[in-house]
Amino acid sequence: MRIEEVNTSSRQQAMEFLESCRPGMVAILGPLLAQPGRCIFLWADGEGGPVAAAVAVSNPGRTAMIFLCHVGLSQAGPAAVVGLLEELTRRAFQRGAQLVQAMLSPAGHPDAGLLEQAGYRRLAELIYLRRGLAVPWQAGQTSLEFRPYGGQDAALAEIIRRTYEDSQDCPGLLGWRAMEDVLASHKASGLFRPGCWWIPHLDGQPVGCVLVNDLTWPAGACEVVYLGVCREFRRRGLARQMLRHAMAQARQRGRGEMLLAVDAGNSPAVGLYRQEGFREDDRRVVYIKSP
Repeated sequence: MRIEEVNTSSRQQAMEFLESCRPGMVAILGPLLAQPGRCIFLWADGEGGPVAAAVAVSNPGRTAMIFLCHVGLSQAGPAAVVGLLEELTRRAFQRGAQLVQAMLSPAGHPDAGLLEQAGYRRLAELIYLRRGLAVPWQAGQTSLEFRPYGGQDAALAEIIRRTYEDSQDCPGLLGWRAMEDVLASHKASGLFRPGCWWIPHLDGQPVGCVLVNDLTWPAGACEVVYLGVCREFRRRGLARQMLRHAMAQARQRGRGEMLLAVDAGNSPAVGLYRQEGFREDDRRVVYIKSP
């Protein structure tokens, strides 16, 4: 079994292999593969032709996302797929990634064991939620002063670090990433709108942050890329006020829908979003590996 990088001469065959294993994958990866230096594209070739292929897509914040396709373990063999994952991950680390991720559908996905054999560990199950902003809601009174983010990354990074303390939102990720990488990832998620990032204050003290970016797809949508409350200000209903402020501002800007993702294990946050009218759209289990 040979593990090789897909080159210009083998690109068409490799793309056809991706599409045959996972229809629709070429539509997702095609534009990314066209960006020079953005992706690492490897495949495993047996005597009868390719049996597995995988792509690592580099993202801002020194992260990479893995996409895996194979013909089935009965033909590819687990050792070949695990070897492919290990080699792809090693090359992603060589290019500077500090966190490599893979996402699978829940309920016993067959690739979960392959990722674990390749050194990945399960981080969390994410629930993807969405809410139409045409549906009215009660804004209510707010005790918060919403100050816009003014480009002060160091101050915002410190506030985000404080929101991580005793957080139920992906606690297994704590300490894995530098704060400058966290901010870079948040800015690169969708269309960064500095005026849609707020640091709410209570009695002159910052209580957390709510960061919203616009999306090009779905059209007219926006996304809460992060919402967190500092430990000493929790259990006061402030997260609800922050979420409603974000929804009101998005609606005023003409956004028709708000999306977000939340750790399924973060029961307070899941309950809040459901109470505020968000409905589940999808779930994914996240696996991660660090150098």
